[in-house]
Amino acid sequence: RQLDLMTGGFNADYGNRAAGVLTMETLNADGQKLKASLGLSLTSMRAGAAGTFPDGSGRWFGSIRRGYPDIALRAQGRADDIFPRYWDAYTKAEFDLAPGHTVSLHALHSGDTLRVLDDNGPELRSAYNSDYLWGRWRAQFNHKVSAETVATASWLTWHRDGNGLYGNRYQINLRDRRSLATYDLRQDWSYRASSTFYLRGGWEFAQSGADYSYHLFREDPVVSGGVLSG
Repeated sequence: RQLDLMTGGFNADYGNRAAGVLTMETLNADGQKLKASLGLSLTSMRAGAAGTFPDGSGRWFGSIRRGYPDIALRAQGRADDIFPRYWDAYTKAEFDLAPGHTVSLHALHSGDTLRVLDDNGPELRSAYNSDYLWGRWRAQFNHKVSAETVATASWLTWHRDGNGLYGNRYQINLRDRRSLATYDLRQDWSYRASSTFYLRGGWEFAQSGADYSYHLFREDPVVSGGVLSG
């Protein structure tokens, strides 16, 4: 498992990034035995497992998490009108096709919901979901030449709704829908001629599309001739 954060001074690999770069390497199975873990707290529960395939051709890993901070708030005796929840699940499988050649398949889903109830305002609801699928091929052709190929597909959706009265008088109705789909294919090559000379290059193709739908109806008070109406 590895986590690297770069906030500036990117090399050519990340030349089109502006704010920062976060790179992650997920946990791998270690040894022949199945390893599993469970966790439970006031705000979330989680489960994970890792192991190897019976024929020794590869490894697998999976984890799932469910968060319920709204229950924790109620357990503390707080009568909040905010109900947040979140969840995520991740799985991967790695296969050793040949010495120096490893192919891995990954899937990640995450989401959260929020519901806000206010006696003096409208009911607000939101839901965010993210889905990612990607495959990776790491190839070590010899002690000098290596390559990495990654194909990725991702889908993001946002839903927001609101309806009711604000100020106990004026009607409001909100419907907000957004989605983004992205597909990416990249390949990097590395050549290590000596301990002092290292050459790296590659290419990338990406395509994305977004949809957006927004509707808002709201009643507003109007002052005409010194009289408040609406």
